[in-house]
Amino acid sequence: MPAPYEAELTRLITTSLDSEVATTKPNVCTNGPAPKFQVCVEAVAGTLIGNSCLPYTLHLCAIDECKAAPNEEMSKSITDQTFSPNHGWKPYGCQGKFVKKECFVITVPNLDRCRVFRYIATLCDKQGKIATFIHSAPFILVPRHAGGGC
Repeated sequence: MPAPYEAELTRLITTSLDSEVATTKPNVCTNGPAPKFQVCVEAVAGTLIGNSCLPYTLHLCAIDECKAAPNEEMSKSITDQTFSPNHGWKPYGCQGKFVKKECFVITVPNLDRCRVFRYIATLCDKQGKIATFIHSAPFILVPRHAGGGC
């Protein structure tokens, strides 16, 4: 748990669109490959920062493990966030911590074959006082085909 003036990313997972359960095959389903999946981030903030309205940037960088390079299509930068209830931060527990969970829908890029990816998430404020990161487990995406999908 972070100190009152700190925040931490605590979980970064990939899921199918209809689930909140982590999976290493987020676009695989019984009807064929799905065109989209989710990446979900969880964070906790201390008592002083969690309701402070301090702005921050959340960046989700998708790494194509097969190419050892970022995939810009699947990466996201969210710059209009603040530590406030308006952006999903909720009080949690008797210690006065604040928590947030947010999921982002990601479109599967056009792939020629199955590929392994992972995400790295960073959360940083503009003053450089808060800086935290986390990485997801590796996951595989299956190429989309016409007529398939969940």
